[in-house]
Amino acid sequence: MGDVLVLTPLLILGGGAVLVYLAGRLVSTHNGFLASVTAAVYALALGAVARLAPLARAGEQALWPAGVDAPAMLRAEPGAVLVGLTGLALGLAVAVYSGRYLSDDQRHPAYYPLLLMLSFGALGLPLADDLFVLYLFAVISGAASYVLVAFRRHTETAIEAGFKYVVMGSAAAVLALMGVGFLYRAEGTLSLARLGATPSGWKGLGIGLVCAGWPSRAPWCRRTRGCPTPTAARPRASAPSSPASSSRPTSMPWSRSPCWPDGGWKRSGPCWRSSPWRT
Repeated sequence: MGDVLVLTPLLILGGGAVLVYLAGRLVSTHNGFLASVTAAVYALALGAVARLAPLARAGEQALWPAGVDAPAMLRAEPGAVLVGLTGLALGLAVAVYSGRYLSDDQRHPAYYPLLLMLSFGALGLPLADDLFVLYLFAVISGAASYVLVAFRRHTETAIEAGFKYVVMGSAAAVLALMGVGFLYRAEGTLSLARLGATPSGWKGLGIGLVCAGWPSRAPWCRRTRGCPTPTAARPRASAPSSPASSSRPTSMPWSRSPCWPDGGWKRSGPCWRSSPWRT
């Protein structure tokens, strides 16, 4: 049963993404309906991962595939179960919150499947027991995150952030794949459980490339308030203003800069060049 239990949460998330997409296309595009279905999928996946906790604590072999001569591709360990539970709990919270966050957006059928696919890849990373499977899950989660970052595509900041994520993510994927290839050349296997401890030049090069590739998938932007993200482009409610300033856009990031306390939006001059909102 261990092999089925390891695979079950991934099947729930992957099948749930397809189900939510079809529901949005064929049944209803109502935001509350799709958010509820997505939250239900997360709840089922949480329950499936929670069932792995007793097996992991008892030290039983929770592998997939199990009972074959080939190396396992998925393995449930206590650390992997903990990371999976944390990630799915956060995904459930995001799905519930998104019901209100996307109330003014009309692309609900595209958002929720992407969110589930992001969680699908993120859950597979700690469960992977094979380097190439680890790489595939990283690519899946990265592809979904690129689209989610640029989801508010009508804003300049979202497009810029999405482009940066794609560039750095693609470079990181190439480095990681090269590292996987060098490790296979050195060991003849990609199973994490079967990688030997004997040092070699190819193994060191492969581990170095893999370790260099994964941190590069982090957001490539300055660590300031101006780092463009979809939430930074989210329209915010503003207090009633005078007729003189009511015609100015107040939802853009630079309108909240201290350089223009009156809500101005001029993007020039020394104040703009030194502003943390400039990316």
